[in-house]
Amino acid sequence: MVFISPLSTESELQWDEDSKPNQGYNCGPSSVEKVANYYKDLRQYGIERTRDLATSRDKSGTNAAEQKDMLARRGVPCSVQRLSPTDIKAKLKSTRRPLVLWLHMAEIPDSIKGHPFDGNHAVTALANGVVNDEPGIWVNEPNQHRDGTKYRKNRFFPDKYWIPASAAIGKYVIVPDADKVIPTRRPLKKRWVVTAMALHIRTGPSAATRSVGTMSKGKTFTSNLIETQGGKYIVNGRVYDNWLGFIRDGKQRWVAKAYCKEA
Repeated sequence: MVFISPLSTESELQWDEDSKPNQGYNCGPSSVEKVANYYKDLRQYGIERTRDLATSRDKSGTNAAEQKDMLARRGVPCSVQRLSPTDIKAKLKSTRRPLVLWLHMAEIPDSIKGHPFDGNHAVTALANGVVNDEPGIWVNEPNQHRDGTKYRKNRFFPDKYWIPASAAIGKYVIVPDADKVIPTRRPLKKRWVVTAMALHIRTGPSAATRSVGTMSKGKTFTSNLIETQGGKYIVNGRVYDNWLGFIRDGKQRWVAKAYCKEA
């Protein structure tokens, strides 16, 4: 399992069972957990377990320095920085570097954040976004109950709210040193149907490799791999480099993905 985007990882909520006994104080460790699990391709590690990497205190919040230590000890090199909104959006642009973002929540309406807490708070900034023509960021908001009616896996914070909330607390952000490295070739088991009249089957993910046959339009097959940076090819004037791998006669073969659709 490889998480391509932090938007696809499980939400991390400070009120979950793995956050006991410091549920009311674990917005920071929950946010660190979200970042670390994305980088490490984990569904769960443990919010309180993450907290314990940097402090043995109970019944108190954690600070940015402690959260940096938690994340580093989870194997994600990082630093505490003070970033402008432009810098934060630049870090998020790749969608492969989530950030622990400190906010003063009084600047954000309850309807946006999903709760009435107005104090200093940590969330995980996941990606830039636009909703109803309004720019903002997608976040993991840890101050939610998973079974609550207001729960949202990813919440959208418009710029007009989160930017003053960041400024009010000094613009502190815990920033991983680098984007997550995503392997270009990974498992993908999915059924496909050929849309081209005759699709070449090749020995590698490139048109430069040998063709060992064709599949006709309407033919179905099941992929076992996807290569996202293979040889480039053009379909209807657009350049693609995605290839689907599958097993044929006991050997690994490849076809151009743009000539296929999900069956």
